[in-house]
Amino acid sequence: MSDIATARAILHEVKERLFADGNQQDGMAVSVAIAHMYRRKHRDRRAPASSATITPELRAEIRAYAEANPQVSLTRIAERFQVNSGRVSEALAGDA
Repeated sequence: MSDIATARAILHEVKERLFADGNQQDGMAVSVAIAHMYRRKHRDRRAPASSATITPELRAEIRAYAEANPQVSLTRIAERFQVNSGRVSEALAGDA
C-alpha cells in the first residue's frame, strides 16, 4: 500500500536538511516533488444555464403549443420557448 502522507513527511525532512546544508538546488527539486504529491482542487467549470427554468406554467404553455401545432418538431418548440428539447419531451410526457 502506498502512504503518500508519510512519503511527503519524509521528503519535507530531507528538504529541510538539504536547505540547512546549503544545497538549495536539491532542496528546491524536493520541494517540486512534494508539490506533485498533492491533488489539485476540482474546479467547477460548468457553463451558465442557457435555457429557461421549467415552471408549471411554462410546461402548460409548451403542451398547449404542441397540441395546437402537431407538425412542429421538439427542437423547434424548444427554440421557441428557450429550453432544451429534453425539457420539451418531459413536458409533453408529463414528467416532473
